[in-house]
Amino acid sequence: MDIITLQPNKKQLEFFAAQDKYLFYGGAKGGGKSWCVRWKQIHRRLKYPKSRGLLLRRTYPELLRTHIEKVLQELPRDIYKYDSQKHFLYFPNGSVLEFGSCQYEQDVKQYQGAEYDDIGIDEVTQFTEHQFNILKSILRTTRSDLKTQMYLAANPGGVGHGWIKRLFIDQVLPDHKYIPARVYDNPVLMEADPEYVKQLENLPEALRRAYLEGDWDIFEGQVFGEWRREKHVVTNLDTSFKLCKKIISFDWGYNAPGCALWLAYAPENQFGVSRIYVYRELYQNQKTPEQWAKEIKQYLQVEEVDYIVLPHDCFAKLGGRDSIADVFRRELGIPIRPGRTLQKDARKNRLALTHQYLSQAADGKPYLQIYVTCKNTIRTLPELVYSVTELEDVNTDGEDHAYDALSLGLLSTAIYAGKSGPVKAELNDKTADKHFPVDEKGEIIGFDLDKFKEAMQQPKNRSWEYF
Repeated sequence: MDIITLQPNKKQLEFFAAQDKYLFYGGAKGGGKSWCVRWKQIHRRLKYPKSRGLLLRRTYPELLRTHIEKVLQELPRDIYKYDSQKHFLYFPNGSVLEFGSCQYEQDVKQYQGAEYDDIGIDEVTQFTEHQFNILKSILRTTRSDLKTQMYLAANPGGVGHGWIKRLFIDQVLPDHKYIPARVYDNPVLMEADPEYVKQLENLPEALRRAYLEGDWDIFEGQVFGEWRREKHVVTNLDTSFKLCKKIISFDWGYNAPGCALWLAYAPENQFGVSRIYVYRELYQNQKTPEQWAKEIKQYLQVEEVDYIVLPHDCFAKLGGRDSIADVFRRELGIPIRPGRTLQKDARKNRLALTHQYLSQAADGKPYLQIYVTCKNTIRTLPELVYSVTELEDVNTDGEDHAYDALSLGLLSTAIYAGKSGPVKAELNDKTADKHFPVDEKGEIIGFDLDKFKEAMQQPKNRSWEYF
């Protein structure tokens, strides 16, 4: 079957002809993106004998509706055989197109060890960046007659909005190409359903800009709309840092990344503001509790912390083994605190606290600031979206590990309004020690920033980290 008989539109022809390794098509609804990704892969199966492709949606019902049922209608029955158990499409020349889904974060692990000449991810903004990176690792071939490619398609919004925008919209990376397409680029749909265009034109402003115009600066459902990198990220720490109370907040993960954050609670400054700094992060996966403890202990040899706070699941003993809390207590030699993760409205309170700490204080700066080396916290916080089922919580399908660690730490030092009242951030710490030496400007004296930087730069075994 020749691809020209498919009669693609101008934008789709550009997509079919592109040779970049990572191709992203769409950006608005009605541009024909699902059809485009599907037929790009089918064409390669027909063109390259014994080639193999993988086509994904986040869930199987979505995959069935948008691709499997469609392709069985579109292809002549004599050129394929479909295995409904494996969801494989076999072609007479030995090529195979595999249909798959990754409903849960770790479902992507089922493809590790496989090799694909091309991978299509439809509605890719429903996937996390972690899933995307795993899928990139199985895009490989020993063939010399074809180039491996990944085909992505999506509209603005979803848990993957931030990383797609970062990789394809905000910058031009080598071997990455974005082909924007709107409903006006799809004459077949315009002619068949002119009312659909009117529906898009009559949407509320934010959705209209996203779905009709493909505007990636509109982020429907973003949790932390108050995030501003220029305000929340710092390259130098306040001179009061040495005298701050310090804690570690931890979110466990094995296959998914785990995260440990170091938080420093500054004493009240001359404006009456008590600020929190996130000044160090460890972000890793596939590490045992013992390995985590060994890495954290290296930092404890440089500086002291008051305690480490752990979520409730870290206190569970599974299979007769010590709990994560047991391991940390034995190896770290510092107090272990259970986080308030089982209390009523804990998730809601953690989100409310994070909003409060991200807000602007009386001195014009946010109550919470993050040191520039905490790259995963800085990357993932502004990309979180709201849950579709719990309106006062983040969507846990997203990469929320740094957020979980951060909000757990904030909650560990928060105060309650009453026995059953809401948690309030301790934004102005009236219990702060008033005996710190200060200069005439009210700044604390005696912090050696150079010495701290030197300690931060000591050699560490970080080969496993994502940054």
